[in-house]
Amino acid sequence: MSKVAADRKFTRTIIGKFKLLRRNSPKANYFARPFEVDEIISALSKTKLGKAAGFDGMYPEFLVHTGPRTRSWLVELFTDMMHYNRLSELFQSTKIVALLKPGNPADLHESYRSIALLSVMLKLFERLIYNRISPVIDKIIPPEQTGFRNGRCCMDQVLTLTNFIEDFQRKLKTGVVFVYLTAAYDIVWKKGLVYKLKGHSMYHHLRSHMQPAEQQIPPSLHEQKE
Repeated sequence: MSKVAADRKFTRTIIGKFKLLRRNSPKANYFARPFEVDEIISALSKTKLGKAAGFDGMYPEFLVHTGPRTRSWLVELFTDMMHYNRLSELFQSTKIVALLKPGNPADLHESYRSIALLSVMLKLFERLIYNRISPVIDKIIPPEQTGFRNGRCCMDQVLTLTNFIEDFQRKLKTGVVFVYLTAAYDIVWKKGLVYKLKGHSMYHHLRSHMQPAEQQIPPSLHEQKE
């Protein structure tokens, strides 16, 4: 599928409103209140064990099994990160590992599936933010969206399509369009997405978190390519 041309007038309008939002966004709001230990405990309960570490060398088991003193320190760390809109360079670095797809030749780059290893500390911070904004975001998302929502999944859309097909048992005809987006995460229009949240004053404290991560490839992978 060819790339659809963007509506330049609409894009300029949204970018203008986005800049105004950036200048006028409040520095303190409900979402930016200091974190609490209970929030850390709740986020850690959702942390998956057995995952690889990022460039900071931190494994999820280390955080899950921390004691009260360390968790209090995490509260102060993440609160400062939220208030000052700054992320550690290690948090913003992504470790890329290439895995060879089964049955594919090893001398072709398209035979590899890239895996991004993020900092576990960054994942914990993301979970804290998600737990705060998800109740509000869920009210904004239209009911037609089923992916990435609590209690729903993409199979809901298959069920809906099946129901529509069953309704057309009277030899009626209709049209169906299936759209597949390649690298959907990479093509998200971030400015437009944040502008949709304008009524909830989240921009100021999500700004630094939306900066593109610095991707680094381990030396062993460079040697393999050579």
